[in-house]
Amino acid sequence: MRDLPVYRCDPLPGNHDADQPVGFADAPMAAPDAKLGDLDLGDAPALIVLAAHVVASLDAEALLPEPVLIASGKISGYLAQSAVSGGFVQPGLWLVPRQACDSHGARVLGELTGAPVLPVSIGIVYGNDRPKSAFELAFERARGALPVAKSDVAEAALFASIGADAQNGIWWVLGTFAGLLDREDCGTAWQRVAALSDGALADHHAAAAREVRDLRGMPVQAFNAAKSRLIRHCLPAYPGRRYWEKFDKECASLGDDGEQLATRYRAASAYLWDAA
Repeated sequence: MRDLPVYRCDPLPGNHDADQPVGFADAPMAAPDAKLGDLDLGDAPALIVLAAHVVASLDAEALLPEPVLIASGKISGYLAQSAVSGGFVQPGLWLVPRQACDSHGARVLGELTGAPVLPVSIGIVYGNDRPKSAFELAFERARGALPVAKSDVAEAALFASIGADAQNGIWWVLGTFAGLLDREDCGTAWQRVAALSDGALADHHAAAAREVRDLRGMPVQAFNAAKSRLIRHCLPAYPGRRYWEKFDKECASLGDDGEQLATRYRAASAYLWDAA
């Protein structure tokens, strides 16, 4: 991907690991309200848009874009791994073919969507540099994921519960729970929890978990920092099986070429999951 033009939606997160090399480090920044049609592709067949709060790895530069996806003219995505929960979220980046820039030139970068989403992580997503930003981003992501599909409830509950050991992680978890409850707007929810003392915050953490279990039927837990850290170390380093299955289904819209692409990823999924 290093041969394609790359744009960021925001500056590098201030709390990213400064010891880790950054992929696409020289990517220019385009405002979140910049339009696709305003970006310069040069002679490239596609461009890359890094999502907000994402720090790409050097490995992402070495990825080869799937020719089928570029030829399809559809915007496709890649995942990123949460610095707080360790779960995989989308988008990490968007791959935007030239045809999509021409036909969807009015779409703004901060509101891009697309499919298929490949079961490949390109880096780390942060957004937890301050308590308020951690709460707000987690709230919006959780609320945007509603309703949670039955098949995804267990995994969603696990990653909603992890994070208390991370920087501003407790605020992230509380934002996630508030977003899942979806009883009030984000600003109101933040003001209510920001005023709590440390002791009251722990009580609220446990109470919010109970409310999510009762209202959403999701088995979330109020993990403390030690439990959160232990569980995170047990997580696989690659996206879960459901991401591979979802990509398989999304490839169906690409015809015969999509089936060939899906077959390759099906084999990789079987190697990771069926042999386990």
